[in-house]
Amino acid sequence: MRRSIREKNSSGEEGQWICGIHPLLEALSSQSSSLDKIYMVQGHWGRALREVAALAKERRIPMVRTPREALDRLVEGKGHQGVVGRKGAVSYLPLESILDSAVGPKPGVVAFFYHVQDPQNLGAALRSARIFGIQGVVLEEEHSASITPAVIKASAGMALEVPVARIPNFMEGLEKAKERDFSLFAATLDGKPLGEVPVKRPMALVFGSEGEGLPDRVVQKCDEEISIPMALSGVSLNLSVAAGIFFFWCSRKGSLKIT
Repeated sequence: MRRSIREKNSSGEEGQWICGIHPLLEALSSQSSSLDKIYMVQGHWGRALREVAALAKERRIPMVRTPREALDRLVEGKGHQGVVGRKGAVSYLPLESILDSAVGPKPGVVAFFYHVQDPQNLGAALRSARIFGIQGVVLEEEHSASITPAVIKASAGMALEVPVARIPNFMEGLEKAKERDFSLFAATLDGKPLGEVPVKRPMALVFGSEGEGLPDRVVQKCDEEISIPMALSGVSLNLSVAAGIFFFWCSRKGSLKIT
């Protein structure tokens, strides 16, 4: 299943906008970024902007010198650091492809996100997923943020390097993982501490939204609840921070395919 996410700004330009030097450098380094045009601020370019321009030239991506005021209008006020990339489409993978990639001689890990709607949280979690070698991320079609420019920026461009699936039915997605012998771990506040949980591979980590967490029916679908030991009780971590800790735990346990 392939899906395109497009935004149209007030000038009529259509596409997905990647704003900022570091996200653009990450996108230009990714073979799957599909950038089709880069808008560079007119005037003097510092070292970082020259690096963006050199990579764009190497990738044969057209560059347009643009007044700063026009860049501001192009992305409707988003911070851009003098450079904006246009990406024509984001492609999502079938759930089955992501699950199959985590099965094999060295099984890996996938992450399911339930009702995660904040683009900053999702972007930061995707960045951690890429850093720690998570095989893929699964989102809901209707109740989750998608891979928008805000998500890409929050991930420092790494959202473009993580395989992502969007599914219409979260419970059916978990069932498909079970059918492939995945162990499902629900991230909750009341689960077993990470240090007491044996790693069972392949595995799926299941996360809920910051405000609501995971509903009972999702938790009950999982094989086990796991939690992060904390000095303070009755508090929770930011979702992306918690996800990063869980991903690191997986990498320490040797359950990830580092690429």
